[in-house]
Amino acid sequence: MSPLCHNKEIGLTCFGCCAKRMLDREAVLNSLLLNTKEFKDIKDVKKFMDRNAGCTRDSGVCVNLVFLAKNKIGCPGHPRQNNGKDLRMEMKNVYCNPDYMCNAARRFNEWDSETQKKLIELLKSKKLDWYSYSKGMDDDSFLKEFLLKL
Repeated sequence: MSPLCHNKEIGLTCFGCCAKRMLDREAVLNSLLLNTKEFKDIKDVKKFMDRNAGCTRDSGVCVNLVFLAKNKIGCPGHPRQNNGKDLRMEMKNVYCNPDYMCNAARRFNEWDSETQKKLIELLKSKKLDWYSYSKGMDDDSFLKEFLLKL
């Protein structure tokens, strides 16, 4: 089973751990679009990540989060984007906490595959988008709902 952060079964990525506070969808979307444009303009991952290292946008999201594809948001410095190399830790001002794991992701990794599948089915039934998935994972609402149903 793929991790909740980059879950293939759901087809979404979560960026909750890359936001100190998440404002409304429009504010977050505008920040992500601006970040994505800046990334396309700069073209170099390290230069992009060092431009405002350690900062968040007014929306609360990290300045390094970009749209990787439709419904997929991530960091260009993440090891998944760099053949296993973690460029996040090479920034001038390291801001990331790559060892952080939200409660849902941590618990998910401890469960057997049958319990994992049940959570995935619950999440798929919600017909989530990038924002609602990340918000619900970050605030533990999906985990709490799931644990009540178990």
